[in-house]
Amino acid sequence: MTEERSGAQAQTLPGSSSSSEPVAGGPPDDNNPFPGPKSYRRDQKELFFGRGSEIEKLTSLVVSTSAVLLYANSGSGKSSLLQAGLVPSLLESFDYLILPTVRFDQVGQRSPGDGADISQPNPFAQLLCGTVLAEDDKAPDTHNLKQLTDYLHKRDGGKSTLLILDQLEELFDYEALWRERAAFLVQLRRALETNPWLHAVLAIRSDYLANLVPHERELPGRMLVRCGLESLREQAAREAIEKAFKSTDVRLVDTEIDLVLDRLLNLDVGQDGPPVRGQYVNLILLQILCRRLWQEKAKSRSGSVADASDGSQVLQGSQVDLTEYLRSFVDDAVADVVSQTQTDEGVVRRWLEALITPAGRRDFHLLDNDQAAGLPKGVLDALEDARLIQLEQRNQSRYVELTHDSMVTAVQASNDRWVGARLRRRRWLTAVFAVVLLGLLALFPLLRNPADESLLANVGGTVKGLSSVPFPPAPNGDVAVVHVSLAGEIFAGTAVDVVASGQGKKSAELAHAFVPATNGAAESAVSLVVETTQKASYAVLVHTPGFLEYHVTVHSAQEIPSPLVPGPGFFIKARSPLVAVKLNPDQPLYLGILGGLIQSVSDAQVLTTNGPTEAAVVESPGREGYAVLSIDAANQVGPEVIGRVVEQEPGLRFGTQAHIRATYAAISPVHVQSADAPFAVDASCRNNSDASLELIGGAGRSAASPAESVPAESVLMPGAYGNDYRLLLISTSQTDVNCRVTMRSFAPQRITTTGKRSVEVYANTRFNAYPIRLPSDAAIIVTDLNGARASLDCLSNAITESGSERLLAFVPGNHDCVLSIERSVGTIGKPVSFPLLIVPISGR
Repeated sequence: MTEERSGAQAQTLPGSSSSSEPVAGGPPDDNNPFPGPKSYRRDQKELFFGRGSEIEKLTSLVVSTSAVLLYANSGSGKSSLLQAGLVPSLLESFDYLILPTVRFDQVGQRSPGDGADISQPNPFAQLLCGTVLAEDDKAPDTHNLKQLTDYLHKRDGGKSTLLILDQLEELFDYEALWRERAAFLVQLRRALETNPWLHAVLAIRSDYLANLVPHERELPGRMLVRCGLESLREQAAREAIEKAFKSTDVRLVDTEIDLVLDRLLNLDVGQDGPPVRGQYVNLILLQILCRRLWQEKAKSRSGSVADASDGSQVLQGSQVDLTEYLRSFVDDAVADVVSQTQTDEGVVRRWLEALITPAGRRDFHLLDNDQAAGLPKGVLDALEDARLIQLEQRNQSRYVELTHDSMVTAVQASNDRWVGARLRRRRWLTAVFAVVLLGLLALFPLLRNPADESLLANVGGTVKGLSSVPFPPAPNGDVAVVHVSLAGEIFAGTAVDVVASGQGKKSAELAHAFVPATNGAAESAVSLVVETTQKASYAVLVHTPGFLEYHVTVHSAQEIPSPLVPGPGFFIKARSPLVAVKLNPDQPLYLGILGGLIQSVSDAQVLTTNGPTEAAVVESPGREGYAVLSIDAANQVGPEVIGRVVEQEPGLRFGTQAHIRATYAAISPVHVQSADAPFAVDASCRNNSDASLELIGGAGRSAASPAESVPAESVLMPGAYGNDYRLLLISTSQTDVNCRVTMRSFAPQRITTTGKRSVEVYANTRFNAYPIRLPSDAAIIVTDLNGARASLDCLSNAITESGSERLLAFVPGNHDCVLSIERSVGTIGKPVSFPLLIVPISGR
């Protein structure tokens, strides 16, 4: 939540007698000069420091022009600058009339109309009029800006008047009101042009500037002056902290201010090196830390050394535990969110930890909608209001991250403390239930279901770090099939091991599997197959950097040996739903089949699975071939398994076409250089060959672009994720593969400058791609698509798709993006081109 969104909320001025709402991060304190994670109000100008030059500049622009577009990143203090800086300056020095600040968050999804006739009520104009005249009992019923300005001129005699439209990005929250939005901006331009006494400030987040590009004609034109606002630099932040403390009887010494600034400015670069001094201070974090720090210092001063003249003795002898302050802030903020939304605390905490990478840094997640966030309704807004997260809008997509790097440690420390308390409660309850369970087992020894005789272990719980589940060996002739299900945020490094110990020997690892990381709360499962002996003890180990709910089941299963050798393959008809197929006698590769589906392959890598009957391509270590397996689960007794070896095809190269013929599946090595990215692999299959195409990297499935403008028979790699890949062509109907495959590099088509140009899809290709890297932020517009599809992929799940006629997207400066365009079906066989416009939005 940026400070602008909270700016309209009531907050009591320090020193006043009226009540105030508690601020997350500490109890309300009438003398505290820091309002916390909310913006400053108009009556807090005496506490607003560090923005003197910005106030002077913005005041001069408002006085000298009709409209100012104030833009800045989220959390840079736009609302505070307007309310505690600009407004008092205009009131004191220029005797302006300040109208109530207008927000468009309450427009709602009204029924769209043509919105062009000014005589018809416009929802944006109606909301503005209602806000400005809310307290004027004599005001007539006003529906448009012309009526409003006529009334204001009559009421105030043409006195210089300021209209503030805060968070203008909310105009774009309602896609169905696009006509009404354009008509409202026309009304605003005409009102400013015909009333020189009226001045306006339009405040918008900089990541929304691209949305204003299509409305340049509706905006006030030359009357509109752009003004960018930076966050505080180090010297200005020092001034703000020092003067705010000096405004009360609590002081900070220089060494403590240095410590606070170190925490605010040091940027964690992970394993690449020591922390880097940042350019700007995160204002939300500054408020959180300084508000809590002031509270702690005020408590100390009111204690045993209350007679100290300025409190310096207390400050010099104290320690500023900023980490503890932040952890406490997270505790309080999460408690408030849970109380307000009646949401399970574990869900909220797991979701917050999902915003942290395994390396301990902030992660950036794409949010299509509240449901996609994996949170109940209202929780996302509550987390933003509490300043635990910040949302950014880029064109039609939203992104979420923690408010600052320092919040990573705070969230982890808060979650660790919460998990520890929960585990202690769980142990106590487990001990109580164990006593009850022992009594029940003594009374009812026959409760065991004969159908579960294969069950060796069935245990569930919560784990953070390491959890061990012991199980007995499987009966002679059988193997143990281990199935582990996990729920929650799964971080990289989460793994499942099966170990054996006994006869005085150390623990030995029998099987190991990493669990793929997820973005947000999710469920995952791992299955392993191990041979056991009656003379050893066994255990399943679950390792996780985060905390997860887990459930472990171990069954015994009949082992079916079946050597997999080159040739026609093999056929197995199992006698039960749960079997273990030993693929190679010399190098055991166990295929665990549960319920007719492949659960895992031990000691090998499942490259991909697909097909209506479950097909898998398994890479066998130490062999030059790959195992292609197909399972038919239609048999009511047990599954039917068909397997064969697929030899590796010749390698593929850029600029050449390979004709690949194979039985059922084909695998070809692909080697690329980083300079080749972005690149694509296209397949054209014949004889009704129904083959799927995948490109697999060394660490598993590669990050191919999911953009809608990439055809199904092509794979677009927007970046180089390594040098060596494997191209997999698999028949989904178990027929022969007969395809021509082509590799293309788009690197020579790189776009690095703004302006107008054309982008083309060639006659013999279905789609084309253009890498883009610009020196500064820009808006990209592709028009006249006429049924074609265009997408902009900025390589971090930030994909913007086109509408029916055009693509409008935001391109961040110094960032790699890929523009892809797929031709419409009716244009196949001839080249097509599309107009491309790239507009800088630096505000200069």
